[in-house]
Amino acid sequence: ERKDHLIWVSVGMSVFGFILGLSAFYEHITGDRWYSLVVGFGIPLAWSDIAKGRATGMFDHASAPAALIATCFFLTYHLATHTKNNLAKLFYYANMVIIATGAYFTYTRSVYIALIMFALIIPFFAARKRKQYAAITVVFLIIVSLFTPIVLSDSALHNRITNPENVGARL
Repeated sequence: ERKDHLIWVSVGMSVFGFILGLSAFYEHITGDRWYSLVVGFGIPLAWSDIAKGRATGMFDHASAPAALIATCFFLTYHLATHTKNNLAKLFYYANMVIIATGAYFTYTRSVYIALIMFALIIPFFAARKRKQYAAITVVFLIIVSLFTPIVLSDSALHNRITNPENVGARL
């Protein structure tokens, strides 16, 4: 029974990650918070240092949804490797793409590093599903290596990630 509860909590977090990913995409495209749809007028994003702004979801800062998105990504990654239902597997893999897109639009270095580190480390800790984790990791790293030059071509994002003052302020 406890295992079923953990599975359903993980599924719920995966669905929540899907919603966060979609809201981050909406916020990036429009420059307005997602709940602007509900209230009927545009509420601009608070952090507009990059592009139209950093996705914040229901929070006031991009770091909070970024951490939550990373957690949802990890749980979805785990569910994708352990489910036997092919339709659910397809949903989880598609959801991983949506969640990773949402993570990107938060423009938060910590979530980028967390996703890459997780992809590199998890195959070593997964005893039973090591090959499956390794395959997902290889695909993930190929996608990251293909998109990194495109991502860093945005001068505002490149400056945010590589500016020594920005990094030094965090130390």
